[in-house]
Amino acid sequence: YAHISNENTNDIYFGHKVNQKSISFACLDKKNNRKKILLIGSAFFHWSLNQDTIERIYQFYKEIFEVVESDVKFHYIPHPLESKKEFNEINQLFDKSIIYENNFLSCEHYLMENENVDMCISIGSNASISAYDMGFDSRVFYRALNLSNDILSIYDNIFKQAPKNMHINSFKETINYGLHKTPKKSNMVEFNLLIDQLIHKT
Repeated sequence: YAHISNENTNDIYFGHKVNQKSISFACLDKKNNRKKILLIGSAFFHWSLNQDTIERIYQFYKEIFEVVESDVKFHYIPHPLESKKEFNEINQLFDKSIIYENNFLSCEHYLMENENVDMCISIGSNASISAYDMGFDSRVFYRALNLSNDILSIYDNIFKQAPKNMHINSFKETINYGLHKTPKKSNMVEFNLLIDQLIHKT
């Protein structure tokens, strides 16, 4: 959901507050053929996780980095509640090679501006469903973490309508790298219209 603050017309709320002046609407780079994976952040340090589960999260991200080709670019969209600690920890596992994206309204906005994303990966972000609906290869791996039943039930409820192949237990076993679905232009156009209305609303 998105709306503009009645108190300050320079602010847009899209899951979290973003100042209009900081929003990036970059042109698509159609000539860049480097493969791109988008890591969608989760504020997992806000959860009540034991150290074993946190280590499983790290191991899964490390596996992603080790499996993909060396020419792949990794980009990261933070969760609104992140303090950046999650990103810093994950970036260490990727030899500090991840590009941190924080000038976008949301993950959906980023994907609108970057149709050349080959795959989206998250622990279990709602944005992963949006990415799939927009036509991107989108995967989640929360079922591989041995989460508590309470947390697992929350995630299962979010992804109850998601196709089975969105769930991955091992990046090595599941990855079919090079798969790139054509984004659904109708969905992309609808989102673009929403953004345009928010920016130009008076």
